[in-house]
This record gives sequence, structure tokens and C-alpha cells, in this order.
Amino acid sequence: MKKCTALLLALLLMASCCAFAEEPAEAADEKDAGVSGPWYGILNSIPLTLTLGEDGSYTLHAAGMPEADSAGSWTRQGGTVILDEDEDLPFIILGDTLYCRALNLYLGRREKKTYTPVEILGAETSDATLFQGAWSSRYILLDDAVVPAEALLDDTIIYVEGSKVALTGDLFGEMIADFTYDGGAMEFAAEDLGVKLEMQQDLMMRMTVTFEGEDLTAVLFPYRTEMLTSSIEGPEAEITD
Repeated sequence: MKKCTALLLALLLMASCCAFAEEPAEAADEKDAGVSGPWYGILNSIPLTLTLGEDGSYTLHAAGMPEADSAGSWTRQGGTVILDEDEDLPFIILGDTLYCRALNLYLGRREKKTYTPVEILGAETSDATLFQGAWSSRYILLDDAVVPAEALLDDTIIYVEGSKVALTGDLFGEMIADFTYDGGAMEFAAEDLGVKLEMQQDLMMRMTVTFEGEDLTAVLFPYRTEMLTSSIEGPEAEITD
């Protein structure tokens, strides 16, 4: 199987299901403007960039997955773009859109905007009370991209009550831990696991999880508290600076 096809199918299979759209009305005519240059889209929450070179080469980049980047050759056959002579996944040319029916994937000329993280509040402006309540993972911060959290893991919910923090989801299973507040951050460490909570200037929470020397950073948004059935059991501990 061609490398490009393998990457696209692998991204598709990461999703639990894929709803196929109805077939577009018609493909573009051969007289349409050239299709070389960058094209942008999202597949299973992963931003994609397909760049078609004027020399007949292409590159395909999936944000946050540099090991999956691929390159090859492309051709135009009538109203379609074919990558690596693989006619199983043709991209239909629809003006300023490329459409792959098999993947229900649309690529456009404008790059998809995503969340831009902001700076962390300093110790002099942060406050322990800002961390209280329920929070839900929304984005994962990678070296070269910001991707929706659901692209890499199930929803992570944390609930902060005093110095106790309840954590649920793929990263933690079900756990309750005592955190310490110091220097504007709440932290927990045990053996190979460390968790650091910091407050951003937009009052969204930054969570850095360290496991066996590897870091994963997520941005959490306030969670709908009415969906919580109970708070953390046990006595509330005091947070001390």
C-alpha cells in the first residue's frame, strides 16, 4: 500500500466511526486554475497539510505526527488529483476544494485555525482559588502543533477541591491525590508520575503530566459543573503557600 494511503487510512481508523457525505454534484473542469500549492484540512481532529509541488511532487504532513509525514508524486487526471498513482483515493477538484469521497475529507486553501495557548500567570498574580472546580481537557500541545485532546486521548476530567484533586480519563484511570500549591502552581509527584497544574493568562488551566521522563501538556477548560454528581469524598485539606 502506498505510504500516503496508509497514513490517511491510519488517521481515519483512529476514529470510532466516519459518516460519509453525499457525493458532490460535479467535479471541476480541466480548465480550472492550477492545483499546485498547499491544501489544508482536518481528519479525525488531526490538522493535515497537503502540498502539491509544480514539479509533480507532494508532501503530506499530519500535525504532531512527524514520523507519519509522507512524500511522493502526484498527477492530475481530468477533474481529479491522484497521489502516487493510487486511484483508490482520488481527490476530486471542486474549485478551491479537494474532496476525497472515500475518507469524507475536504481540503481547502485556507489553513484551519486552532487554539493558541497564552502565557502562564506568574506567582505574583496567580491564586490558589483559580484552580478550584471542574476542568476538562480540550487541547494537547505538541512540539509543532496544537491538536484537539480527543485526537490523542479520551476526555480527561479533573476536579479540584482544596488541595485534593480527582483525576479521571485515559491518562489516570481513577485517582485522587493531594497536591501542593507553590509559586503559582499545584503539583503532585509519586514514583514515575508527576502532574503540574498552572493557570494561563486567559484563565484556562495548563496541565503537564510527566511519566517515565516524558512530558504531555494539555490545556483544560472549565467543565460543566452541573454534570458532576458528587464532589471529592473525604476532608478538605488546606492549601498553604
